[in-house]
Amino acid sequence: MASKFQETKRRCNVIFVSGFGGFSWSGVRWLPVILLITAAAFKVETATRILASEGLLSSPIRLYGVIGFEIGCSLFLVLANSYYSWLASVLTFTIFGLASGYALSTSQSCHCFGPSISTKVILLGDLAVVAVVVWFRPLRDTNVSKMQSSLFTVLALSFAIGMTGAVTAVAYNSYARSPALDFLLAESILNQPWPLTSEIHPELAPLESGRWLILVLRRDCQHCSEIVESHFVEKAHADSFDRVAVFLTDDSDWQFSFDAVSMVLDKSVSNERIIHWPKESPFVSAPAVFLSADGVVRAAADGTDADRFLVELLERGLR
Repeated sequence: MASKFQETKRRCNVIFVSGFGGFSWSGVRWLPVILLITAAAFKVETATRILASEGLLSSPIRLYGVIGFEIGCSLFLVLANSYYSWLASVLTFTIFGLASGYALSTSQSCHCFGPSISTKVILLGDLAVVAVVVWFRPLRDTNVSKMQSSLFTVLALSFAIGMTGAVTAVAYNSYARSPALDFLLAESILNQPWPLTSEIHPELAPLESGRWLILVLRRDCQHCSEIVESHFVEKAHADSFDRVAVFLTDDSDWQFSFDAVSMVLDKSVSNERIIHWPKESPFVSAPAVFLSADGVVRAAADGTDADRFLVELLERGLR
């Protein structure tokens, strides 16, 4: 029975190889290499968004560790001999598949290709890659001493490149971070793009278009409470504006809501509308009021000027 299966597999290999340009593991190994490099690139580009949301990679150590691993592993798959590169591919995508399955079972995002691709698609992709890789298993070299010598060299080089890639990703993310995210102040953000967009959290995409009144409040701020009670509690002032967004700051976590102004931190709100800042949250002089149009801040005031600014806006409407 086993011999019949091996013969059938051999014949299928002959048909597949002859029909698709002579593929063998030396060519197929580029599939996991390209996937690893692409996944690392997506993570680097969307690192801020991944770290600010919930998921398996919401921790900087895990995120940049995986980025470094993917970069180092892709180099290993290119430089190692056929058998070891094949074995590394099987193990890597099996582990990725298990991680994707765990994320799916716990309703988390694995962020394998950034936040935009669903975990279910990633899991199916991981399983497909494992199936393809297993099918193209190469023969193992019988010269064990030569294999071990080259293996240690390639491992050391891959580890070094992976570490360099992780450090570079951290540096790039720090450099690419907008200065407006360090200081969310009225004078510095006026006539500038509103920084809290879908790049920070996917649920913030609506702020990139339309006209918005944006409030940034702190729960322990008495002035903030007075503004809410004076202008929004049991009043229809919020209806004077097209849309209203409220950011309720709480140290490293910012809860946000649309078209509902309140100083109460709603514990029932899911993590879908909470920004988890990976480091320090932006400095803001609360209360802060911003008027944005199509993603650009047209008017702003904060601190002691916020109340007067808000009164003027309410008197003349949102223009």
